[in-house]
Amino acid sequence: MKIDADEKKLLEEILTSARGRGLHFLSDQDARPLGSAHPTTHLWDNGTDASAELTRMLGVRRAALARFGEQAIQRGRPLAGLEEVLVPLYLHHRYQVEAATKAIGGQYYTYALRGDNQEPTRPVSPAEQRRALSAVLQTLKPAELAIPRSVLARIPPRPSGMPEGETFDKVTSPVFDAITPAAAAADMVVQLLFNPERAARLVQQHSLDTTQPGLVEVIDSVLAATEKSPGDDPYHTALARAAQRVVVDRLIWLAATTRSPEVRSIATFRLRTLAEELAALPGLRRDRESEAEGAAHLSQLLADVTRYLERPWDPQSLPRAFAQPPGAPIGEP
Repeated sequence: MKIDADEKKLLEEILTSARGRGLHFLSDQDARPLGSAHPTTHLWDNGTDASAELTRMLGVRRAALARFGEQAIQRGRPLAGLEEVLVPLYLHHRYQVEAATKAIGGQYYTYALRGDNQEPTRPVSPAEQRRALSAVLQTLKPAELAIPRSVLARIPPRPSGMPEGETFDKVTSPVFDAITPAAAAADMVVQLLFNPERAARLVQQHSLDTTQPGLVEVIDSVLAATEKSPGDDPYHTALARAAQRVVVDRLIWLAATTRSPEVRSIATFRLRTLAEELAALPGLRRDRESEAEGAAHLSQLLADVTRYLERPWDPQSLPRAFAQPPGAPIGEP
């Protein structure tokens, strides 16, 4: 169909007006991949500021979990069905984490054409990237990963004949697993932060502008967020160990699978220094039986990191991450 000069001019004015109002077209290829880079192109997120909305959403989730109970299902239904209702609440933040993470190593860009005066690309500011990283790391705290004990006490094994719905992966079958859902939630976050494409962009952006966060800063921030003692609650301590386990496994996975020599060298170097730090920890030399679990955790981390450094693993043999329940709508792979 031929477009006359006046119509072409009018269409260009419409596009110019839309761009002036901050409206840009980007497609699924920019929104769906785990390593996608545009900080405002997401699916299923909320709010106009992804990092601020993640912080707000965590507060809403926290309040809803505190109130969660058997009133969430119909009277007369098996209490085991509470798990299906708990899954979307516990993972309420999953899409907002994806949105906030895109600012880290992110770039604003458009499908610019020659002569249309669009800005083709610009990096997300250092302050915005670090604010996003801080918000995302909140999700790895044991207090955010914990399921209230009142909820844990109300979910029994599934009765005979009850079909399996949207439930958590578990290693404690038939009883409900209080720790594995936290490992899956932590892995949901860390696989985004340690995504190979994002890691390579972090290396690149820091080389172009040293005020921008680099991969070293992000790795160190993630490790620091999962190394701190959570306090005296043994359940929170177990969740902290689960999150730290996920971080180390994902860092090994990044070193083993990246195509970037720079990413591989940084991830491998940080694993080497981590092994040195673990070997020096007094927790490996326990004096009391109560310290056995902590010593076992640290010893296994050290053994796995050392084994990778001495004999890099085939990626297919790396530890299997705990599966997340089905996510983005729905009925599609």
